Amino acid sequence: MFAVPLQAIDWAVARGIADRTQARLSLDRLVISDAESTAESGSMLVLIPKPDSVELRLYRGTVLVERVDIDSSHLCEVLERLVSEFNKTSNS
Repeated sequence: MFAVPLQAIDWAVARGIADRTQARLSLDRLVISDAESTAESGSMLVLIPKPDSVELRLYRGTVLVERVDIDSSHLCEVLERLVSEFNKTSNS
């Protein structure tokens, strides 16, 4: 389970989004947010590793917009889609 947040961080660095985002890692989750946004207006992606899956939650401000449970083998493709939405909302 500890490998999943590191995989997401590697993905962010490889995609070049690490310079415009912030990430906070705790023992049970990774939170990726727009570096220039505020908690009220920005987008945030929460990644929660579970024994058999990964839960991803996309928030706009404090509102949960989307929640998905996926197999960890699909992490990068779902991150790609959710961060794409994340960037659209952060730039508007």
